[in-house]
Formats: sequence, C-alpha cells, structure tokens
Amino acid sequence: MTNGDRSDATFSPKRIWYQTITHFSQEGKDRLDILTLPGFPRYDNELEPISRAIINANNGGIIIFDAAGNEGDNASVFWPASVQETGDVIWIDSSDAKGSPLSFKPSPETGRWIFTLD
Repeated sequence: MTNGDRSDATFSPKRIWYQTITHFSQEGKDRLDILTLPGFPRYDNELEPISRAIINANNGGIIIFDAAGNEGDNASVFWPASVQETGDVIWIDSSDAKGSPLSFKPSPETGRWIFTLD
C-alpha cells in the first residue's frame, strides 16, 4: 500500500488502527498522552490485536477516548466504548447545547458516569 491507495488488497482499517495505537504508545518522540478512536459497530475476533494494544497503551498511562457511535441511528454503543468493565476507554457521547443527550445517539447504560463540557 502506498500513499493511502485503498485499491491494495492488504488495506485494513483494523490493522491500521492497531499499528497507530501501537506506534503512538511507544516511548519516543511520537508518543502521545491521549488517543481518540472512531470505534467499531461490533466486536469481532479481528479486533483482538486492537484490544491488546488498547490495554498496553492504557497500562502505559495513555488516556483513550472512543466514540459511543457514529451512525446516528440509536444503534448499540460502539466497541471498545461498550466494554465498561475494563475501564481502558472513556466513552465519548453527544449532547445538545444545553448538555441534554441527543435523541439519535446510543442510550447510556445504568451505572455509567456521564458529563458534558460547555
């Protein structure tokens, strides 16, 4: 794959996200303190490397945010934001100008802390 050529049969968004998390989690000039992820509609076995990379980054002190959803259709919460048990990812949700939850987003789960910023 060269210059983002998506016609290459080896292009894989999941592989790219794994490489991105791993690269920017390592010590050195490229290391980041905060990573934001787009999320994936559902978990599958191909996401296991990303799951391990998230855990390693989080254990290294990196704060990770993930979109609760990007579909705007009241779908389920995207992975990895949907995995609240681990605490490795902070779920990003949406609200209106007054801080009220938007009607088209995934529903928050009982026990989740929710806050908005103005």
